[in-house]
Amino acid sequence: MRARTAERCEAVRRLRAECKGLRTIAKELDIDRKSARRFAIAASPADVITAATSRSRMIDEFVPHLLTRWNAGHTDIAAPITELRELGYRGSRNEVWTAGEALRVSRAGTTVDRAGHTLLFASCGS
Repeated sequence: MRARTAERCEAVRRLRAECKGLRTIAKELDIDRKSARRFAIAASPADVITAATSRSRMIDEFVPHLLTRWNAGHTDIAAPITELRELGYRGSRNEVWTAGEALRVSRAGTTVDRAGHTLLFASCGS
């Protein structure tokens, strides 16, 4: 992803230097116009990558509750989704599933979430 982003960022800058518009650049590079604008505005390819990987998700504020439930052994995803909805979660079921999949379980039984928090799992349901 980093190499492709760097290539696209360089291509957008080169085409902007040739005084081409964002729509023309987007068509030429077969990318969305908004992506072309992001590449044109970014000071470096790292800025584009950082912005893409640091976006917050609707589920983020509910992950501690989800992890608490999973640590207690409740690994059936249907119940936590219902509980999260009662707590005010308005996102999709897929986002809850994705949050669960984003947790990496090591052989030692610890889990590290996207924010880098280390948590213990009683059961991971596998």
